[in-house]
Amino acid sequence: TEAATAEAAESADVAPPAEPLPIPTETYNGIPVGFTPEGFPFRGDPNAPVTMIEYSDYQCPFCARYFVQTEPAINESFVRSGQLMVIFRDFPIEGLHPNAPMAHVASLCVADQ
Repeated sequence: TEAATAEAAESADVAPPAEPLPIPTETYNGIPVGFTPEGFPFRGDPNAPVTMIEYSDYQCPFCARYFVQTEPAINESFVRSGQLMVIFRDFPIEGLHPNAPMAHVASLCVADQ
């Protein structure tokens, strides 16, 4: 109905509560890097106008192609200039890549050190 559509449109306009910004702890190749308050690694300026959340599986060939072919251009064009902050989240697809969950656990162990 029209009333339900109007109600949905109004609720979509409500901004979510602001989350604390991550604080860069160091730089890598001149790009600020660190961890969000939730513990996810990020790169770029936390005050960037756009935040992209990248989900990746370390054993996925398409994720590897993105990492080699696309990510460098995104870093140079948007991250380095302060227009984009990228937050990384693990997304192991165990059904396709049986060793992916352990690869993600290993990466978390490395990050803790």
